[in-house]
Amino acid sequence: MTAPLRPENSPLPPVGGKTPTNGSEGIRGKSQLERGERPQPRRTKIPRVPDENRLREQALRHVERFAATRASLEGMLERYLARWAVRATRAGMEADLAQAHAARLAPLAATVAESLEKAGVVDDAAFSRSRARSLTRSGRSRLAVKAHLKGRGVSTETMENALEESLGEVAGPGQQSELAAALVLARKRKLGPFALRAPPEMEGEGAEDPEEGLVDDGQPAHLKALKEQRRVTGVFARAGFAMDVAQRVLDMDLEEAEERILQFRSGTFS
Repeated sequence: MTAPLRPENSPLPPVGGKTPTNGSEGIRGKSQLERGERPQPRRTKIPRVPDENRLREQALRHVERFAATRASLEGMLERYLARWAVRATRAGMEADLAQAHAARLAPLAATVAESLEKAGVVDDAAFSRSRARSLTRSGRSRLAVKAHLKGRGVSTETMENALEESLGEVAGPGQQSELAAALVLARKRKLGPFALRAPPEMEGEGAEDPEEGLVDDGQPAHLKALKEQRRVTGVFARAGFAMDVAQRVLDMDLEEAEERILQFRSGTFS
């Protein structure tokens, strides 16, 4: 049986069951990358210009998570405005306009921080007392504590009052607090009474040769001792401790040192 003749000028049957398409139809079905075109960046919505209420929300959210002073809170809000200006510019706002909005809103950062201070949400004095105690117990000197509080924007008067209330006056109980902090540092760095000791079976090794005045590494004993003394006192000096405090630590025995640290941390230091 022969196949029926195809009518003249009729289209060819589809190959593989698919109807052929011309070039334009195939291109329309491709993605931008397949067509060799650069994809257009997706435009994001320009963020709304912040107002005082928005800044207050940001401030409250911050103090819920972190301890803050008035100055540090104000600085946080200023950084928030700067980040908003960057986002707005990237979203399509003119850079000059975004910066102008941020500059106009900057005084609100101080206004919000001041209002939260008046409401008692932010308390520089309480922050200073708490931070002074925690830093001292971790081995920070009074000088280092002052530097930390100054960096947080605490005023000198507030700082001094807080240190006296939490650590005591410099000429009185404050001396004992300073000594306790130095002992904590010595224990961390294994200095003075906390220095690693050679086991009993190793005693005598590396001792000074009475004839040569040298230790076993060939270095004069007195020079090596002087070098070690300078290294140890340098650790305390860089941490802000006075030389007399460092010397008291180095002259103290281990039992007394541990007892003083325990008393200080338990609040029974005398």
